[in-house]
Amino acid sequence: MPEKLITAPEGVKPSRLYVWGVLLALMLLNALNYVDRQILAVLVVPIKAELELSNMQIGLLSGFAFATFYALFGIPIAWLADRGNRVWLLSGCLAVWSGMTALCGTAQSFGQMFLFRIGVGVGEAGCSPAAQSLISDYVPRERRAIALSFYALGIPAGSFIGLAVGGFIAQNYGWRAAFMTVGLPGLAIAILMPLLLREPRRSAVEKEAPPPVMETLRGLMRSRAYMHTMATGSLTSVLNFGSGYFLGFFFNVVHGRSLAETGLQLAVVMGLGWAIGIGLGGVLADRAQKVHPSGLGRVPAWALLIGLPFALAGYFVEDGNIAMVLLLFPTALNSFFFGPGYAIVQGVATARTRAMSLAIFMLVANLIGIGLGPAFVGGLTDLLSNHFLGADFAVRCATDAASPATACHAAEVAARRWALALTSLLSLWAAFHLFRAARALPSEMVH
Repeated sequence: MPEKLITAPEGVKPSRLYVWGVLLALMLLNALNYVDRQILAVLVVPIKAELELSNMQIGLLSGFAFATFYALFGIPIAWLADRGNRVWLLSGCLAVWSGMTALCGTAQSFGQMFLFRIGVGVGEAGCSPAAQSLISDYVPRERRAIALSFYALGIPAGSFIGLAVGGFIAQNYGWRAAFMTVGLPGLAIAILMPLLLREPRRSAVEKEAPPPVMETLRGLMRSRAYMHTMATGSLTSVLNFGSGYFLGFFFNVVHGRSLAETGLQLAVVMGLGWAIGIGLGGVLADRAQKVHPSGLGRVPAWALLIGLPFALAGYFVEDGNIAMVLLLFPTALNSFFFGPGYAIVQGVATARTRAMSLAIFMLVANLIGIGLGPAFVGGLTDLLSNHFLGADFAVRCATDAASPATACHAAEVAARRWALALTSLLSLWAAFHLFRAARALPSEMVH
């Protein structure tokens, strides 16, 4: 980590150790973010059964309820982050999303669960804009992809814990206990956070009032690199999160895994896959941009293309363990985008609009990717179930779909395979936008 820092915390001598400490703390905060966010992926099977939900409703809970308010509240929270104390802001947001996650364990209907998931989204909206703004204050451009990739390692760490622990607790104590177990500790950590982190001292330039939101938006819209990167972020969110929420059904229904086994397989595919991809993507992208600035975009673009054949094979192979291994590759390769993508967003923004530039990016990417992605995959699954059965799946298969000997089960298996496989083709579209962003980087990266 670089010795030369952009800012220094009051009363603390700038050092590599201090920067690593800040990065580690924010990475762990991001992990808590994804524990509470991803646990739903392994709990959808018992929740769907107890609350009698459709695939579309599961998609709305997994995506729309969370992502819409996550994205919308990111704008006002980013406005505060660019002007106020980001550490206190992060502490408050952590308390909100942790409390709402615990309340999910008390839901008695779709409506109640929908409202609690909205609360999780509102709380988590403040995490990345404020945290990444802090990181960008400390780390210069030539090392920022690695630093932001390290922060993004909280995604696989949190996902692994949420999926593995959530599956185990749900198997033994029920899905309600799983929500409460991962939600309540965050309330205590929120109290400790202001004691562990301090807001860095802003430079003279950074103390100037940030421009209005619309002025920031107009400036970002003139950046080809930013707009194409935002398009890629939207599409990769569908790949990483939209499809991810239905991988639990894939291993449970298609390969006959129990809840605990499903949680473990999801933890391996998503946790390990994201960890490998995020870490490797940041390192390779930073090395590539030293040769040419476009390397920051080209590395993750090629990774998206290479991962597609593995995804198609993983969804159609008959052995569940082989499927798990194959799906590790596209999960890792699609995750190359995290660090470099965030670095592009921070690099084309000015010093006083970093949080807002990320919030706008996440508004669009999350509304499309996480908000509509799970609903798209769920709706496509319902449509294909009707197609493969040749009748209304919901009416015909209300009671016998779970039995492997029935036509209903066969139709559901085929539908889940094809829905995920067709969704994986979005990687071609995402790679196209990232190659276009790469072409604009040499002239648009300002810091």
